Amino acid sequence: MLAQTTLTSKGQTTIPKEIRDSLGLQPYDNLLVERWQGDNAGNEEKH
Repeated sequence: MLAQTTLTSKGQTTIPKEIRDSLGLQPYDNLLVERWQGDNAGNEEKH
């Protein structure tokens, strides 16, 4: 599943509902974020 989200000026983002639902995420759940090295597939160029 692939979904797009936007990073706000405060560095926040919303995880799309279909992703939250598929992962069973609930309010106040903790998430681990990992930066992947590579070809940045899926990232759009900034205009």
